[in-house]
Amino acid sequence: MTNTNELQPEEVNARFEALERDFATIREDIARDRENRVNPATVTNLQSAVAQLAGMISNLARATSDLRYSVSELRSSTAETSNSTSQLVEITREHSVQFQRIWEELRDRSSDEGNE
Repeated sequence: MTNTNELQPEEVNARFEALERDFATIREDIARDRENRVNPATVTNLQSAVAQLAGMISNLARATSDLRYSVSELRSSTAETSNSTSQLVEITREHSVQFQRIWEELRDRSSDEGNE
C-alpha cells in the first residue's frame, strides 16, 4: 500500500523548481529595493536645496514687488516731469512773445529817434 502523503520524485522536482523561482524573484526584489533605496544624505541635500529654492523664490517675489513699486514711482515722476516740461514750454512761449514785443518796441523807438 502506498502512503498518499509521500511525494513522487516529479512532484518534488516541480516544487523545488518553484521554490528556486520564488527565491530568484525574492533576490531580484531585494536587488531592486537596494537600487531604489534613497540615501538619507541625498534626501537631506534635496530638502536643503528645496529650502534654498523656496528662499530664493521668496526673495524674487519681494524684489518683484519692490520693482513694481519703483516702476509706479517712476511713472509718477515721469508724469510730473512731463507736466513741468509742458509748463516750462508754455512759460518760454510767453516770454518769447514778450521778448519779441519788447524787441519790436525798442526797434521802433530806435528808428523813431533816428528819424528825428
